[in-house]
Amino acid sequence: MGASPFVRGVRFALHFKKIPYKVVQLGVHEIESTAKSIGASPTTNLLYGTPRLGYTVPFIQDSIMGKVVSDSFNIAEYLDEAYPDTPRIIPPGTRMLQATFCTSVFTNFEPLLPIIRPATMAKFTSREAAEEQKKSFGEGAVKSMLTPEEEAEAWRKVVLGYKLTAQGYGNRGAADSAFVMGGTSPTYADMALTGFLWWIHTVLGDTEGWKDIAALGDGKLGRLFEDTLAACKKQV
Repeated sequence: MGASPFVRGVRFALHFKKIPYKVVQLGVHEIESTAKSIGASPTTNLLYGTPRLGYTVPFIQDSIMGKVVSDSFNIAEYLDEAYPDTPRIIPPGTRMLQATFCTSVFTNFEPLLPIIRPATMAKFTSREAAEEQKKSFGEGAVKSMLTPEEEAEAWRKVVLGYKLTAQGYGNRGAADSAFVMGGTSPTYADMALTGFLWWIHTVLGDTEGWKDIAALGDGKLGRLFEDTLAACKKQV
């Protein structure tokens, strides 16, 4: 599940905090058994149809602290608490704002799922794994079932959603910070959004839809993406 934007956001946080970690790649049908084996709690799966309680990535097993934590936002909070000498990514007083923002990041992205899920399968998974996905989630897991007109409408909705997000920049000047909370360093809100932007750019490439999103806010969403990647590059 290396392409998961939720996993990617947590990896950005670990890089930013310079906390060493090891990634364990799991197939979809290995997630639940692995989570249960280490005592990870179930979460709400937002990526496949109606939200339902189940076992999803990411979850972490902290061998130093002896803790297991599920859900990307919970993990971000935990990293701040467990490693107080590292840069905070959810500063005091910003939890509700950042949690709400992270939810909106996914809500804005959701219309693109029928396009990007099968494209991700083609790019990152074996034929056998793709067949498992097809059996579990239907043909739409491995092939876009949208017409060209429906795909265009999906992109329009995603761009519109992130346009509304970009309006939050207000009157920030061209030289001002592109990070969600301002300042010179990203917070978890930036990492969560960059996880989804990374998914779009990595899987679908420099499409017109991607260019439209990056240009939002007078180019600030594109800058947020680049600046967060630069701040969270692997350093451990």
